[in-house]
Amino acid sequence: MTIGKMIKLMLIRIGDEKREQIDAHVTVLKTKLVELFEKNDTEMIADVVSMLQQVIENMPHKTVIYAQTIGLLAMTHPQRAEQIVNHVVEKSV
Repeated sequence: MTIGKMIKLMLIRIGDEKREQIDAHVTVLKTKLVELFEKNDTEMIADVVSMLQQVIENMPHKTVIYAQTIGLLAMTHPQRAEQIVNHVVEKSV
C-alpha cells in the first residue's frame, strides 16, 4: 500500500473506532502527512489534499479531528499546513 492510499484510508476511518486513542491516531496521521510531503510527489500530495476536502464535506462530524491534525502539522511545517488550508477553503467557497 502506498503512503497516499494509507493516508486516504486514515482520513476516512479516523475517529470511527478506539476513540480513546484519537490523539495517537491524529499524531500518526500527521506523521504520515509529513512523510508524504518529504517525498515531494506533487501528484500524490494533490490527491491526498483533494481527499481531505472531500472527507471534510462528507463527514463534517470529523472536522475537529482534521483541524487538530492540520494544527499539529502547522507546528512543524507551517507552509504545508497553509497549502492544505488554502486548497480546502478555495474549493469550498
